[in-house]
Order: sequence, then C-alpha cells, then structure tokens
Amino acid sequence: MVSNKNDDKKGKTKLKKRKLEKHKRKQLERNFLHRNRKAVLSAAFLVMIIIASFIGFNMYQSSEER
Repeated sequence: MVSNKNDDKKGKTKLKKRKLEKHKRKQLERNFLHRNRKAVLSAAFLVMIIIASFIGFNMYQSSEER
C-alpha cells in the first residue's frame, strides 16, 4: 500500500510539473508574440509608407506628362 501512495504522489508531481511547463511555454510564447507584434507593425507601417510614396511619385510623373 505504501508503494501505491508513492506512485500517486509521483503521478501528481509529474502532472504538476507538466502543467507548470505548459504554463511557462505559453507565457514565453505570449511574450515572444508581444515583442514581435511591435516589430511586425512597424515593418507594415514602413511598407505602407514606401507604397504610398511610390504611388505618389507615379501620380506626379503622370501629371507632368500631360
């Protein structure tokens, strides 16, 4: 009977360890995504500026040709 109690304790601690590892992993993923969100948004903003300037330059050239 003593071995059964120890087995249960080992099973519970393994389960707790797994849950803690899963929680840590999710927390790291969230932090990683939060850090990258800023980089992605700034890159998207730069791309939008480049596209807008390209469109503006093309419009300027086409108005000069007329």
